[in-house]
Amino acid sequence: MVNALILAGDKGEDGKPKALLEIKGRFMIEYVIDALRDSGVVDNVYVVGDEILKDKIGHVVDGFIKSNGEMLDNIKYSVKSIGDYERPLLVCTSDIPLIKGDAVRDFVLECSKENLDVGYPIIDKSLNDEKYPDVKRTYVKMKEGTFTGGNIVFLNPNVVERATKKAEELIAFRKKPLKMGKVFRIILFTKACPWHSNNSCC
Repeated sequence: MVNALILAGDKGEDGKPKALLEIKGRFMIEYVIDALRDSGVVDNVYVVGDEILKDKIGHVVDGFIKSNGEMLDNIKYSVKSIGDYERPLLVCTSDIPLIKGDAVRDFVLECSKENLDVGYPIIDKSLNDEKYPDVKRTYVKMKEGTFTGGNIVFLNPNVVERATKKAEELIAFRKKPLKMGKVFRIILFTKACPWHSNNSCC
């Protein structure tokens, strides 16, 4: 079992949290919470964001953490606030309402099997286009194919505090794959994510 942290600090042009965008009468973040619960591998669900989120969805999560700076700052602060260094932490964004519980479960099981400190899903463009043809994503073209990344990360909480300048650069360049490649100085994506063979999407 893992803990999950939803990053919900992004705001729209109206200044309101994007997590509270309504889709079919429900807040967008609620679909993400449901998927995490449905996965069967998530114990506690936490949300980091503004106080307005606590008022709206605080009753359906296990903990709320007030936003404390940029993305990396929020992750590091949340790890301390949660205080559980025994179980992995699954970090995701609030703007993935199409995520399904089985995709979360497969991802967590794969990362756990490999005993990873950090895990990040890679999805073949053809799978994404087949299931969600109208969704715009950032892609990287490699000799093995064209890939995009998921909005979810598997983390060993014990390594978060050792985050370096490279981690900050990778977050800043998350929408600019070529710059990400320069940070790593290696080929980022070498194969399609194995847990997407069933066309599930995260």
